Amino acid sequence: MKSRICSGRARWNALACRLFTDLSNGKTHAKISMVVRKEQEGYRTYCHFGTGNYHPITAKIYTDLSFFTADPRAARDAAQLFNYITGYVEPKALELISMSPRDMRNDLMGLIDQEIANCPRRQGPAWSGRR
Repeated sequence: MKSRICSGRARWNALACRLFTDLSNGKTHAKISMVVRKEQEGYRTYCHFGTGNYHPITAKIYTDLSFFTADPRAARDAAQLFNYITGYVEPKALELISMSPRDMRNDLMGLIDQEIANCPRRQGPAWSGRR
């Protein structure tokens, strides 16, 4: 596996791309790519966030999700995450993404609390769509 990654890294580096991988024994649950492109108006950053490896066998069991965006907030988050992975600095304030285990629990609990606050007061249990 390491030799495949090293040869792949050499090919990407030749194209002025940088490949960052986690070679620890930890399980990676997300894939992120970031492309900075020079356009007529100036530089624009595109990011892709994915949940899996898009493998045809596992696709029969579950669905991997993908999000492609040019939102500058996502670009700033991706840049901070890449800086953290490569050992520069830990992100201070992410705008759109959550890092697990660092912020995921608190972020999810905050989103749940926000949805509870958005819900009008009703008597009885919450509607679940089940009969």
